[in-house]
Amino acid sequence: MVGLFLHPNYTIPLVGCFRPIAQKIVEQAVSSLHLVPNLRSNNDDSTVTFNEDKFLREVENMENAEVVSVIESYVRCGKGLHLHELACLAFCRALDLAPFLMGYANLFSLLSLPAICSLCLS
Repeated sequence: MVGLFLHPNYTIPLVGCFRPIAQKIVEQAVSSLHLVPNLRSNNDDSTVTFNEDKFLREVENMENAEVVSVIESYVRCGKGLHLHELACLAFCRALDLAPFLMGYANLFSLLSLPAICSLCLS
């Protein structure tokens, strides 16, 4: 569910339909994002080509039996900053529907403070 939470097309339906467990989903997302080694930059030297739009379209077309970890895919391709942006977008959308998730959004902001600072300094 964490991968769907971070997907731009599924954040709103997920939080809207699963409001009773939204807190657990967001808690897992924050925990998973906390383990990402680098949310500050994108690795332009990555030997793996990564087409973000194509990836997100493929996730939409997958059957339920196939589980894709959005976090793993972005990390493997060295796209930590893009992952950070997806997470920020997901939290903004989720907070609009479920303000009680503010604590988790604040926790994510504190955990990703180095990423935010590096953007301000560059």
